[in-house]
Amino acid sequence: KTVDIPLGGIYGYLMFYIIMTILISLKALAHPVTYQGGTMLKNMAREDMSETSVTYSFHRRLAIGLEYDRMQMGAVDTSWGLVEFNGLLKRWNGDHSQANIYLLTGVGSYWDNQREESFATKWGVQADYETRKFYTLAQFLSWHSDQVDSNYALYRLGFAPFTAGYDDLNIWCIAQLDYNKDMRNEVQITPFLRFYFKNVLWEVGASLQGNFYGQFMVHL
Repeated sequence: KTVDIPLGGIYGYLMFYIIMTILISLKALAHPVTYQGGTMLKNMAREDMSETSVTYSFHRRLAIGLEYDRMQMGAVDTSWGLVEFNGLLKRWNGDHSQANIYLLTGVGSYWDNQREESFATKWGVQADYETRKFYTLAQFLSWHSDQVDSNYALYRLGFAPFTAGYDDLNIWCIAQLDYNKDMRNEVQITPFLRFYFKNVLWEVGASLQGNFYGQFMVHL
């Protein structure tokens, strides 16, 4: 009997442990554009969706990268290989807080398990606000090809049970709501824990529907 291992699954988490062991040196922030000259490696995996990307911020407001997305839409397993271009539209810095608005874009190729292929695009917006104790994020993403037009909405709300220093392990408790009618026609609620230490960030949880969620990021 053949066992299928979903893309972004076990191999992504093996890479996570390797990278996490080697690269603990800088600060980790989950932003589409980081500091100028910074590189971000990212992998997110769920039962019906995964994302793997590498992004380089060549300007404090602009980043370019490569991205692979997989989404299970019923019987169709869709894949998207994209060159992404992200921009920081606006940032507000407070004494102990930060808020951001980003524009997310990508162009590339679409293919699926039905042997369909075409040119593809992706665009989206993201807004977030964070203090030492509170975190919230809203995101909208839209993928387009000759075969599929799919929209995805996400909202996060979280808090830190304690404040920790730069050289300490930081822990956040976060609830995520997301919706994509092409994958499942219901809002998915996912509580998870976020951990970050210097340049490494990882998130682990499961939805109320029993869908495992995991993500890691490393900033170089």
